[in-house]
Amino acid sequence: MINLDKVRQYRWNIFKLILKKIGTFLGLRIETYFLMKYELNKFDIESKIASFDYSDVQEFYLVDLQDSPLFDLHKKNIFKERFALKTYSCYGIKNKDEICYITWISWKKMNYPNTFQITERLESNEALLLDSTCNPKYRGLGYHSKMNVFRLNTMLKNNIKTAVALVEGINTPALNVQIKSGFKITHKLSSLSFFRMHKLIKTKINAKCKK
Repeated sequence: MINLDKVRQYRWNIFKLILKKIGTFLGLRIETYFLMKYELNKFDIESKIASFDYSDVQEFYLVDLQDSPLFDLHKKNIFKERFALKTYSCYGIKNKDEICYITWISWKKMNYPNTFQITERLESNEALLLDSTCNPKYRGLGYHSKMNVFRLNTMLKNNIKTAVALVEGINTPALNVQIKSGFKITHKLSSLSFFRMHKLIKTKINAKCKK
């Protein structure tokens, strides 16, 4: 059965997503992500944040997420671990008791996909934009751009110098949001796994960030 929400999100890239799922079923897993960075620019961020109304934005805690039907048990367990570590922050928007949108900042860890088999800590002056989820009922309201700027401003307030993002190669809408926010692609990360064999290729694209 075709997931219409995925079609709307990935558009023509949905065919690449289908091929990826078929490959995974056959034991072949290929992942491509872009590593992006942005040297935080106070003037740029403040000019962008003035364009949005943040009166509906709040910080979320486990109690806000644990009963939401928007997330499965696996996701809720991940959230529980993050809150326990106290090195992640979660922000979002609610309509009464319904979650419209949530998004995260990782302050210490570079969260690569599990298939990459990499564990890294962020530099002391870096923070990672992580996991944004929009309730399908509230798509098209500009929450991605709004909350992206909110997180960059939050990083700035916490004396972070460089924002980091890791975006799946086929997720064109997410790539466009980050580029509009000021990010530059620095590396392409390609992971190839076939049963127990694994290879990771990290290709430098552009080491310069927006200043």
